[in-house]
Amino acid sequence: MKKAGAVLLLLSLPALSAAAGGLPGVPQPGYVAGYFSAGLGSALPFGGHWGDADSGFKPSPALNLSLAKRIDELLSYGIDSVHAWRHENRAAGGLDLKITSLTPFVKVSVAEGDRLYYGLMGLGLYRWSYPSFIAAGTVYSSDAAWNAGFNFGAGILLPFPGNSRAGLELRWHQILNMRSAAFRLGAVNSINLLLVVRGDLPGHAGKP
Repeated sequence: MKKAGAVLLLLSLPALSAAAGGLPGVPQPGYVAGYFSAGLGSALPFGGHWGDADSGFKPSPALNLSLAKRIDELLSYGIDSVHAWRHENRAAGGLDLKITSLTPFVKVSVAEGDRLYYGLMGLGLYRWSYPSFIAAGTVYSSDAAWNAGFNFGAGILLPFPGNSRAGLELRWHQILNMRSAAFRLGAVNSINLLLVVRGDLPGHAGKP
């Protein structure tokens, strides 16, 4: 956890530096300083007990929110949060996991005609929680914790009305060492499939 916290801090330093010092350059109309995006879809568990078809956890609806700063036409960095609010256990009724992440990321984007392809990598913290429940006559108290984790993903965006883009994103998330009184899952893996809408954030300085 200490290593994860250190990496999280290092990834956040560029954003803090830009916010504190501003960006040099001459004002340029139409310059895109960054973007925000929102995605809605499904988080699909796979592998191990977490993704077991009989005793694992079911897919959950998932919401993704991102805010990013553009470095140039190729690179950007930012922070995003994913919220999967209902991973139901297939065997233990009442064991419903909520998972929320906070992960700085770096992204590479390549334009091909009117299409924009991108890949990204994120590293940060994931919080899971569940309410108290009863399974096989045993009462389990509610529990929650933060765990380190990372994610990799790729997507495609097409022009959308209102100076925005829309498309699809596929993201693999791994959360490390998830365990509680109710389960010992170890590393858990999910694939998030999302419909994404992205809007540009205009800037006043830098190169267009």
